[in-house]
Amino acid sequence: VDTTRAPSNYSGTCAGAGSERVLRIVLDSFVSMSITTTGDGGGFRTDTVLYVRRECDESRSEVVCNDDTGANGGGQPSLFSFVEIERAEPGVYYIFADTFAEGARFNVEIELSPLAPECEQDDDCDGVTICEENFCVEPQCVRDSQCADNQRCLNGRCEQRADFCGRDSDCADQSQICEQQTCINTNGACADVDDCPNNAF
Repeated sequence: VDTTRAPSNYSGTCAGAGSERVLRIVLDSFVSMSITTTGDGGGFRTDTVLYVRRECDESRSEVVCNDDTGANGGGQPSLFSFVEIERAEPGVYYIFADTFAEGARFNVEIELSPLAPECEQDDDCDGVTICEENFCVEPQCVRDSQCADNQRCLNGRCEQRADFCGRDSDCADQSQICEQQTCINTNGACADVDDCPNNAF
């Protein structure tokens, strides 16, 4: 990458006041991810900075940050920086190839290594984590309110509600009526105003 003419819009928690380039990577599975900056700087002696976020414009989503100032000895700036995420879950990651002060030209090397499966079922996971695609992850939900109206939270997952309805006709059992988005029995009461004698309701 070449940050000599790049803007300086971002900064990591460890450093990054100089110009940067942003690389976007999408992971399809759980991996170990290591990122290294290397190179001779193309005539520049500028310290590089690496940091990774899950959301590009959200600094609080930063996963890791590293600025190896003086890593080459003698207190001189170093074009070597290294970050590692031992357990990167599937999704989008933004890699910031930044600099401490001035721009530089350097290489960004990304190495991905697959991880061994962690679980086969929820009981194999610790705490409230659940097993998804052989890896323990945070639950999708812990209460119904975290799911859509037509879903309920069951074993940490939002699942379709069999009794969900928007109107009486949505109920599979025609003897039921829809009350507060739930199909319920009428218990002998009229299901509709037309069923009531003398339109009493």
